[in-house]
Amino acid sequence: MGKTISVLFCFAFILYPGFSQTGEPAGGFLPKPGSVTGLPVVTVPPRSQAGEEPEKEEFGIFQNKNGGVTIALYRGSGPNVVIPGEMGGQKVTVIGPRAFAGKSLVSVIIPEGVDTIAYCAFADNGISSISLPSTLVSIEYEAFAGNSLDVLVLPENAASVGVRAFADNPVERLTLPGKLTYIGKDAFKGSALREITIAARRNVFTLQGFDLSFVNYYGSTGKTAGIYTKSERVWSLGE
Repeated sequence: MGKTISVLFCFAFILYPGFSQTGEPAGGFLPKPGSVTGLPVVTVPPRSQAGEEPEKEEFGIFQNKNGGVTIALYRGSGPNVVIPGEMGGQKVTVIGPRAFAGKSLVSVIIPEGVDTIAYCAFADNGISSISLPSTLVSIEYEAFAGNSLDVLVLPENAASVGVRAFADNPVERLTLPGKLTYIGKDAFKGSALREITIAARRNVFTLQGFDLSFVNYYGSTGKTAGIYTKSERVWSLGE
C-alpha cells in the first residue's frame, strides 16, 4: 500500500505546479530531466561503439548547469547498483528525478561527488542498503520513499531532507548530522524509529518529519545533541 501511495505522489509531484523539489510551495512546473540546460538525455552507447566501460551503457546522462553530469535514467536490471563517479570524463553530481525508481533494487552505492538526489530518484524499490557520499547536501521529495531501509545514517554535509524523502521505510535507527537544518513534513512517515542520534544541538532544526511524542521530548531537553531511544512508547536521552 505504501509503495502505491509513493508512486501516485511522485507522478502528482511532477505534474502539479504547486511544489518545489523539496516539496514546498512553488510557482511553476518542475523541470523534466534534461530540460535544466536544454541538453537532451543521452544514453551512453555500448563499448563496441564508443569504447566505454561496460557498466556505462546502463545509464542515460546529461550535463547539468553546474558543469557536472546528471544521471537521468537507469536501464540496468541487476538489483545491486554501483553508480560510477565519472561518466564521459565528467563527475557525476546529480541523481535525476525518478532515475532509479521502480527498478526492484536491493542495494545502491552512490559515489563521492554527488551533491543532490532529486525527487523520487530511488522511490519504490526494495532497497535495504545504501551508501551515501560525504558530498551529499540535498535529498529531495520522496527520493527514497517506499523502500526497505531499517538503518539510516545521513552523511556529514547533508543539509536538507525533503518532504516524504524516506517515507514508507521501516527505519528503526537514524543518525542526523550537525549541518542538517531542514527536514520536510513526513520525511520519515511510516518508520519504526526507536533510536535517533543527533550530532549537534539544533536551533533551526525543523521537526515536521517526526511523530509528536519525539517532537515534544526533544523540545523538553532543550534540543540537546545525543542518542535518543524509545522504549514502550517513551523517549529518553542517553548519557
